[in-house]
Amino acid sequence: MWARRGRWFATQLGPNLRGSKMNEKILAATTLESIRSTTAHTEYLTSVNVATALSQLTKIRLYHNQHNPKQNDVDDLVIKLLAHLEHLLGTKPKQFDSRFTATLVHLLSKFSDKSMYISPESISRFEKVVSQVLNSAKIQPETVPLNDLSMIAWGLAKRSNNHINLAKVRSFVVQSLLYHLNQGSAAYSTRDLALLCWAIAKFPTEQSDPYRLNSSAFVPFEAIATAILRMDTSTFSSISPQSLSCLCLGFAHSTHSSPTVSQVLSLSLDHLVQSLPRYSCREISNIVWAFTKNWSDDVTCPPDISLKLSKVCQHLVSTMGELKAQEIANVCWSCAKLSVTHEPFFALVKQSLLHALSTPHISTPREWQSHHFSIVLWAFSKLGQSDSHLLSNVVQLLQSHPSLISSSSPQVLSNIVFALAKPNRPISVPPNKLLLEIARQSIVIIKQFKHNELSTLLWGFAKMRVLVPELFTLACKQLSQSIGSMTLQEASMVSWAVATTQSNSPTTTALLSRMAPLILQANARSTLSSGEISALSCIAWSYAVTGLYDTSVVQSILTRNWDAIELPITECTQLHWCHLGVVFELNRPEYGLTVNSFTAVRRGMETVSEPPIITSEQCDVADVLRGIGYPNRVIELQIDDRFSVDIGLREQRLAIELQGDGHFVEVIPCDQRGPFVSTYEPNGPTLFKQRLLHHMGWKVLMISCRTWQDLTGRAEKQKYLKQVCEGLLTQPQLQRIPQNLVYSNTNNTLCLV
Repeated sequence: MWARRGRWFATQLGPNLRGSKMNEKILAATTLESIRSTTAHTEYLTSVNVATALSQLTKIRLYHNQHNPKQNDVDDLVIKLLAHLEHLLGTKPKQFDSRFTATLVHLLSKFSDKSMYISPESISRFEKVVSQVLNSAKIQPETVPLNDLSMIAWGLAKRSNNHINLAKVRSFVVQSLLYHLNQGSAAYSTRDLALLCWAIAKFPTEQSDPYRLNSSAFVPFEAIATAILRMDTSTFSSISPQSLSCLCLGFAHSTHSSPTVSQVLSLSLDHLVQSLPRYSCREISNIVWAFTKNWSDDVTCPPDISLKLSKVCQHLVSTMGELKAQEIANVCWSCAKLSVTHEPFFALVKQSLLHALSTPHISTPREWQSHHFSIVLWAFSKLGQSDSHLLSNVVQLLQSHPSLISSSSPQVLSNIVFALAKPNRPISVPPNKLLLEIARQSIVIIKQFKHNELSTLLWGFAKMRVLVPELFTLACKQLSQSIGSMTLQEASMVSWAVATTQSNSPTTTALLSRMAPLILQANARSTLSSGEISALSCIAWSYAVTGLYDTSVVQSILTRNWDAIELPITECTQLHWCHLGVVFELNRPEYGLTVNSFTAVRRGMETVSEPPIITSEQCDVADVLRGIGYPNRVIELQIDDRFSVDIGLREQRLAIELQGDGHFVEVIPCDQRGPFVSTYEPNGPTLFKQRLLHHMGWKVLMISCRTWQDLTGRAEKQKYLKQVCEGLLTQPQLQRIPQNLVYSNTNNTLCLV
């Protein structure tokens, strides 16, 4: 009788619970009663019967969600069925094949849904049963078909497990996958490979896993990519949107980049562009994001890729109402990385973001979170699409809701700072209070920052002429621990930030010194990219501005054969200032530019140089100087044909520099309480120029433009200038470095004679 009931149980409990609420109620009650009565004699149930019962229990949630029945009714049945599975595993292990294991993992995934109202104890028991099944002798890498393997891997990878060793599962999955692919088995589909690719990338690894470290970690992904490329075109073209999305995400999360993987991702992008209406917004954003993540930063995006991405953006314009914030962020990030601008798409994104910023408490997934708009703002700034009105709204929102900053991740903080540092026009709301909150939060989570996030953070603060000493000290200390993984571009950003803010401390000095091997290794290359040239010239300038000359670094960069490279104006200017520092401040002209390089640098500066802009303050000061007895004053006086000063008195060797806001850095103490307090100090380039003038025998008078504007009337200005000029001119003359510099033909370097 019980055997017959078991067969009836397997066939009668199959229909889905659908229909009216009353039908759902009746079916749910009937199913519960049937399972309860049948499980009273579990000794007659097979593993398939138990799986069928568990499957029906998952379907009862259609009724449970609305009527909230007693949770214990379902929990008791689940635990009883799982206990019988454990019994069967010990007595009849042959029933537990790979197909049943895949079914069991799928059921575990369903029971883990929060809407199931299943107790944590039942889930924990379920995990233990699945772990025992996976460890049984019946499940071997060679005997599991790839379709079952993909379901097992996908089901376990998409959720956290407390009682299943996922690292061990990963090792098993990789071994089984490679076995089947090496055997040339044709019994797999694009769906199987896609799910396995995604799952292997999501699984953790263990020490004993042979496919864990170095190039071995990428073996399964390379094998999957090779298998995909061996398929005929029609097979790959029939891949479902969900499978293609999983495949691309797997490659992206694996961080494995190779010609084979890049080719698969290119095919995926082509397939997406050709079949855009078939894909959901989520699948489109995932594929585009994965393709971009695999793209090398050193490679310029070709026109055909830009065209494909523009087609994607054009399609998304028509479906903007369906896009979630994360999907918008993914596409914007991809456009920024590949330098693709699509005006209609970005206009709608700005409109959506401005609407979201008016609602600070965001809760639903479709709406914006801080990490979403930080990515979009970063992308806007990267593409030169930042809007002062948008940034002002962001600053206003974040300053009025500090909790948004106190809960932000390192990536969010660095993205916001980067966006604020690169606006097209000045924003109407000063961000200094916001930057203080960002600095405080960054200090709290400083150990969570990656080196690229820290370099961006410091660069952004320096770009906005803001120095928070505590943040710079801790950030440089943290960067010193990861100096080996820093890129040359990140080193240049950090050194530029330290030089601009003049944040010279033992920690920052030690960091600049530890950067030397990285810089020397990059400079030793025979050919340099444009980014590397910019980074090296910026580093050389930074070492000179800080006065922390590392002779090996400075000499290596300056003595390079720069005349063979067509340098942009910025790089020419930076190398020129470093050369002046080496000659006049360090007093080691043999470390400076060679004759040919110096000529090339000066030629590069002169070919694109523009006439200096003379301000009203310069004319006003010059006019007052003439009134107090200095008629021979010269506006934009060239100092020995090397650089100019705002106003110069050649006979008195007095240089007058007018200091606007760009010559100062705002120093904000982090530990302040009460009203906001900050001070202004001269920035690094300003102090460096002053040091050079002193070494060249000139006295320097620095006048703040704000101080000059506060002086009312000509008489007050004359009194002020006469007092400060006479005070400087009566001081002893500084020791002057000889100015008759010539080139030595023997070693082709600039020398003092």
